[in-house]
Amino acid sequence: MNLFLIVTEHHDQWSLLRLQGELDVCGTNHLRQAIRDTLDRAPKTLVADLSALGFADCSVLSVLAWAHEIQARHGRELIITGCQPIVRRLLSITGFNMYLHVSDEPADTLLIRSSATGTRTRGWPGQAVRPFGIINCLPVSDS
Repeated sequence: MNLFLIVTEHHDQWSLLRLQGELDVCGTNHLRQAIRDTLDRAPKTLVADLSALGFADCSVLSVLAWAHEIQARHGRELIITGCQPIVRRLLSITGFNMYLHVSDEPADTLLIRSSATGTRTRGWPGQAVRPFGIINCLPVSDS
């Protein structure tokens, strides 16, 4: 049995979800509910910290895309930080790295900078909100 944990923090106009363990399709309803509960607080910025997430599959990307669309629809943002190499590869293979805001900075650094300057993080590549179609994750052949 894989252990998956979500720790939620709220800071002024930011909310932070720290995902820990291994997350696959079996845990996405738990993640979706945690995001839904967090978005009820209407944070201007939602940060998903994946630094302690050892594994994620395509179903996780679907939930993150859903959260991105909700945030964008309300003029807010989702920042994904702390991606492990396996998650970065998944984002790259599926093209999600072109749609989602993925930051190389640790979540805590983003929060400290935001509270010190009183500003939100902006100016990342691919900032424009793009619609998502059907999300398919198929095995990729090297041939």
